[in-house]
Amino acid sequence: AVAASLRVPPGERSAQDHAGILAWSRENVRLGEEVRLEQLCRVMEFEELAANRVLFRQGEVGDSYYLVFSGEVGMYAESDRSWEEALLNGEASGECVHVACSGDGFGELALLSGQPRALTAWTHTVVQLLVIRRKEYERLLS
Repeated sequence: AVAASLRVPPGERSAQDHAGILAWSRENVRLGEEVRLEQLCRVMEFEELAANRVLFRQGEVGDSYYLVFSGEVGMYAESDRSWEEALLNGEASGECVHVACSGDGFGELALLSGQPRALTAWTHTVVQLLVIRRKEYERLLS
């Protein structure tokens, strides 16, 4: 039921959609206490990606924070081997330093400071993500 609510664009969600998303978020999302979780739930976007896909690359400029709803995303420190070569073989390149699972978030440096991505994000499985864009996050904190 929560996944169906998340697929509804943020501006079109019902009160029931928001309540379900908020309940899931309170139970699963691990963010600091200063975050206004209820307000963030109103602006989260939903994305689904296939397994073995690059979400973003180390060094890219980022503007989004990601929360894993389901699936696994590996965080890789890129190696000398080119990602293009690895992608042709359907694999990641570099050392996997962390695996984000349901409730885990990543990409906060890009959201908070606009710094380039420190790692490359590669989907290990089909993954469903909740996405918070910088403009929405800044609007909520202002």
